[in-house]
Amino acid sequence: MIHSIAIIDDHLLIAKAITGIVENFKQFNVLYECENGLDLLEKLKVKKISPILFCLTLACL
Repeated sequence: MIHSIAIIDDHLLIAKAITGIVENFKQFNVLYECENGLDLLEKLKVKKISPILFCLTLACL
């Protein structure tokens, strides 16, 4: 079974690096790389495909 995921990080370079690592695993498919939640929402509106897993960073202040 292939699991679809979204990678969300405010540093797109980090998101791309995480995507590169995740794509080495056959059971995962990265649907979206996003810089923030709004970017993800826009992509979800266009493709209308929802991932089952979200990988994101949260700022703790």
